[in-house]
Amino acid sequence: MKDILKMVYGDQKEVKLESQKIELGSTKELNEYINELKSNYKVIESVGNDLAKRLGEAHRVKYIFKKEIDNSGLNSSKAKKSIEEFIKKGKELGVDVSNIKEVKILNGLINDYKEYLKFYTSIGDIPDI
Repeated sequence: MKDILKMVYGDQKEVKLESQKIELGSTKELNEYINELKSNYKVIESVGNDLAKRLGEAHRVKYIFKKEIDNSGLNSSKAKKSIEEFIKKGKELGVDVSNIKEVKILNGLINDYKEYLKFYTSIGDIPDI
């Protein structure tokens, strides 16, 4: 019976030591992950702060861009009406004004506005942080 108890208790002590070794090994591994994650989070915080700053700047620039798009839209509409009136008056006088340099330039600028507006609408929402 003593041999059996010795065997049982002897085995438990060995198992206990083995589990302590495993526990110490696991703690070392856990500490490695702790250090790695802390390092990752420092980079994340730094990059996140930079991202927040840049997104704030992007919001500001997009607002200015939108304001200029709106102003250009109003001016393009007025310019288009002015060209139409100019062409109409030219026809009344029997003159083809479509080849006049300013008409061509203004039509080109109106088309440019359409491209800028298309670009602006493609930007989409800038996330808030």
